[in-house]
Amino acid sequence: MADDSISRSELRAAAIKATAILGYEPSEFSFDNCYPYWQFSKCIKEAPSIDAVPVVRCKDCRFLGDENLGLYDCDHHRGPMRVELDDFCSYGERKCD
Repeated sequence: MADDSISRSELRAAAIKATAILGYEPSEFSFDNCYPYWQFSKCIKEAPSIDAVPVVRCKDCRFLGDENLGLYDCDHHRGPMRVELDDFCSYGERKCD
């Protein structure tokens, strides 16, 4: 799965490119004299950000156990827990190879 998040600086660069497509020269970009750029900048500053943490998939987790009939054991849980390689949970810890 691709990471679809974008930083504010990348979004700002895209806004500059978009306003250039509208016919504004880069030398004209300022908050005072370029309304489209000013509007984009305001939207970027006010855009909600995500509170995300990296996910560790079972295939990369140190708790991944033995395979049996296409499913794997998770050694973190107390009882039998069968997982697939693309599964994940809040207890995942990346393997240290």
